[in-house]
Amino acid sequence: MENHPFPKRRRLMAPPPRSASAAAAAGGGFIPDDILFSEILVRLPAKCLVRFQSVCKLWRATIISTSFARRHLEHSRPRPSMVVMPRMFLSNPKKFKLQGVTFYRFQPGQSKVAELILEKRFPRGIPMFSMPLHCDGLILIPCVSGEIFVCNLTTSEFVELPRGSHSVALEHRVAFGFDPWSGKYKVARHFLRSSHSGGESRAGHEILTLGDGEDCWKWKATIDPPYPINARTPICLPGFFYWSALHSTTGHGLSKGLSEQQRHAMPAWWQVVLCPLRLAM
Repeated sequence: MENHPFPKRRRLMAPPPRSASAAAAAGGGFIPDDILFSEILVRLPAKCLVRFQSVCKLWRATIISTSFARRHLEHSRPRPSMVVMPRMFLSNPKKFKLQGVTFYRFQPGQSKVAELILEKRFPRGIPMFSMPLHCDGLILIPCVSGEIFVCNLTTSEFVELPRGSHSVALEHRVAFGFDPWSGKYKVARHFLRSSHSGGESRAGHEILTLGDGEDCWKWKATIDPPYPINARTPICLPGFFYWSALHSTTGHGLSKGLSEQQRHAMPAWWQVVLCPLRLAM
């Protein structure tokens, strides 16, 4: 009897393991966009978010939105620190300019040396600026000659705002804050109009909105203030700017709502209450 060899049995091979992402995709599992943005990306460092803006248009639009920025600030717990901006005094600010601006981070009690964050140079120079203002990591730099710059230290963006209405006075101040009703950052400035009849100059006031939309990046006139505004840095609170009136017969201060086209005159005691806050800033 002849021996017939039996065919060799093939060993059943297990399928190769799939990656977690592939398994999730095959099983229909995915992370919804609202969870991804509101619970994951908001907890990442700012440097990572800058890189993630190049993923797609949706990611970029979400990351640079005001609502995402404020939620990211709520989750961030940075160490106590301050931003230092050295400024050189110019005897003739209309004739001479600064070579640029520098930003330093200083942590009191933790370091004796300030860390350079950003250095911005201007080939044609930048005019001397007055008191810088800040809100949620954005720094507003108003120049004495009328130019206004906004700097985002997180993204190192440095932009110049459109020029506002002409002012016959060199000394002027601007206000900068967040409007909780519209969810946008707004800049306000006062100015003096020239009087063609040779009388006293009239005060004007206008607001510019930062962000996306047709109404943004344009100066819009508001109701003129009843008194000339003092050249002092205003108090910026959520939804309102508080100015100091100049030559007011009643000693009133001025309150300007960011979402209202109205001004409110405050009693004289507001001046006394706000003065210590203004000095502390």
